Amino acid sequence: MNKVVTITGALVCASGFAMFFLVGLLHSETYRAAILIYQYSALVVSVIGAGTVVVGVVARDTPLRTIDTEGVARFYFRLALVNTIAAALFAAPLLDPQLKFPILITRWPGIYMVVAYTFFVLVGIVGTLCWGVFFHLLPSMFDKASVRRFWLLAQVAVTEVGVYALAIFMFLGGYIGASLNYSGAGDFIVGAQMEVAVIPSALGIFLVALGTMIGVANVLFAKRGS
Repeated sequence: MNKVVTITGALVCASGFAMFFLVGLLHSETYRAAILIYQYSALVVSVIGAGTVVVGVVARDTPLRTIDTEGVARFYFRLALVNTIAAALFAAPLLDPQLKFPILITRWPGIYMVVAYTFFVLVGIVGTLCWGVFFHLLPSMFDKASVRRFWLLAQVAVTEVGVYALAIFMFLGGYIGASLNYSGAGDFIVGAQMEVAVIPSALGIFLVALGTMIGVANVLFAKRGS
């Protein structure tokens, strides 16, 4: 049995079922039939995960390659720098007067733009720096000198996709809603139009949480130093 493939498939399958359940709960609170698309997508993800589990069970096991914690720390510091540049580019449209951000931010949907940017800074920059410091101190704190490369890449990929998806869709939903509210549209119309960003934003939160759990598991099963 290939443990890497099997565990990965199990995580994908569980994630798909969790999203199907959560979207089903959301479907009971809204009239948007388009939510069914996300439910079907979640089922497809679950099937892919189940198939991956089967492949992992019948495949040969391969040892996981590791990477030293100091190298992981340097990688996270560089990733934090990349996210800082992205945050600056993310805020650049605020300088365009035609987009009317200073006015739209005062409308009630504008809070979604503030939350999106704040979340990106806290998770994408501050959180990434914290992970870098943690991995830097891991040998001295827990006598663990290396972590699994595969799980590290999974943690980074899942978390980054989640934080960017949340920031983009939540910011977009807030901007659309604030623009409509500024134009005189009623709260019902504004809320209905903002629903397009609800599920992608929720998926982003889910991915960030999943990435964090993968990171914790990677630390717990890290290899001790000599």
